[in-house]
Amino acid sequence: MNKNEINVALNFLKSEAERGNAIFQCSLGVFYLKGEVVRQDYNEAFRWFKAAAEQGLPEAQNFLGLCYSHGLGVIQNYNEAYYWYLISYRNGDKNAKHGVKRIKNILTDQQKQEVQDRVNEWFKTHPKE
Repeated sequence: MNKNEINVALNFLKSEAERGNAIFQCSLGVFYLKGEVVRQDYNEAFRWFKAAAEQGLPEAQNFLGLCYSHGLGVIQNYNEAYYWYLISYRNGDKNAKHGVKRIKNILTDQQKQEVQDRVNEWFKTHPKE
C-alpha cells in the first residue's frame, strides 16, 4: 500500500470507529497502542478500547485490562485490570486468561471478591449474546 491508500484506509477506520462500530474502535486502539500507521498514543488507544469494551467486545475488554495493568493511557489500577480481564474471559476471549492469572496473584482475597461482585453486576446489565 502506498501512503495515499493507507490514509484512505485509516480515514475509513476512524470514521467507522466514530460511528460506534466496536470492531473498528478496537482496531484503531491497536494501531494507537502499537504505533502502527499512526503516532503511538496510549491515551487514544485507551479511549478506543474503552468505547469498544463497554459495547461488549471481548478483545477490547482484554486490551482494556492490559491498559489498566500496565498504566497505558490511564493510571495503573490492578482492580480495574482484573475487572476487565475477567469480563473478557467470561465473554470468550481465551487470551484474557493470562491477565486474569497474573493479576489474581497481586490482589487480596477481599479485592478479588469485590471485583467479582462488580463483574457479576456487569453481566446482569450486559448479558452474553
